[in-house]
Amino acid sequence: MSELTSLKPGFSNILEALEHHVSSRPDHIAFTWVDKSCNTQTTMTYKQLDDRSNAIAAHLIKRGCTQGDRIMIAYLFGLEFLPGMIACQKIGLVACSVYPPNPANIKESIKIFKAFAEDAGARFALSTNGFATAMTAAAITYRSGVSWVGTNKLTLSSAQMKQLKAKLVTPSPEDVAFVQYTSGSTGRAKGVVISHRSLVENCKAIQKSGSAGPGTVGCIWVPQYVSVRLPC
Repeated sequence: MSELTSLKPGFSNILEALEHHVSSRPDHIAFTWVDKSCNTQTTMTYKQLDDRSNAIAAHLIKRGCTQGDRIMIAYLFGLEFLPGMIACQKIGLVACSVYPPNPANIKESIKIFKAFAEDAGARFALSTNGFATAMTAAAITYRSGVSWVGTNKLTLSSAQMKQLKAKLVTPSPEDVAFVQYTSGSTGRAKGVVISHRSLVENCKAIQKSGSAGPGTVGCIWVPQYVSVRLPC
């Protein structure tokens, strides 16, 4: 568990908590991704999360995204989805988390993904560079309905950072933090709206359990998306 979930009374959203940790302990490891044997695969510090999310946010602004736009979040399992999610929250975009298309059955899985993108009204999908490149190539034959953006190598200039600061938003508790699509196992998949208040209350619940506090390291299961019935 990251201390990003440790919210002081004055924090009204995750972005405020991130800003606090970036200023007070930028090089502290915020998240560690482990495999099924609990071997560390990747880590991410607060500063890395902040820098990467800023670069993504600036790129989306450059692509013409404005507050309220929907963005598909379609990363493979790993930490890279976190900067994408945070980037959207920083500039008031609605991140829609879905299972990425399956390259082994691209025709059917892109069809499912496209249905989600159309339901959300999204023009862009975020993923890692390699996957975004593969999906862009696949789109020549199989239309996904979005432009794919690879995010793990984006950079940010000082001029872009200045422009980004003018676009940053302060979300209210009732604003949408992200949308997560259901599996559709009992009918048509639907987008479930998660508010910033819900995220904060979840963090508070963890704290109230008595097991979380400064310096706490925990192992948690945080699904990037609900499993979708993709053809095998």
